[in-house]
Amino acid sequence: MSLINSIRPKPQSIAMICNGCMKEKSLLAWFGMTPLNQGLYCGKCWQERFKRLSNKQKNEWSFWKLKQEKINATK
Repeated sequence: MSLINSIRPKPQSIAMICNGCMKEKSLLAWFGMTPLNQGLYCGKCWQERFKRLSNKQKNEWSFWKLKQEKINATK
């Protein structure tokens, strides 16, 4: 039994590193509109990338589209 345990690889943890600020974070979100910006980003870096999108690209995200519809409905 001990021989099997010594042969079995030990589980290793995955580093949660943001692709934007390159710091280790506990929570990351996927962002990938183009192959150039695909990756896992922390909240702050994700927001920065989302702000750079055009309105047409922002409307592809359901939460943004719903928010805009609510704003337009109140006008």
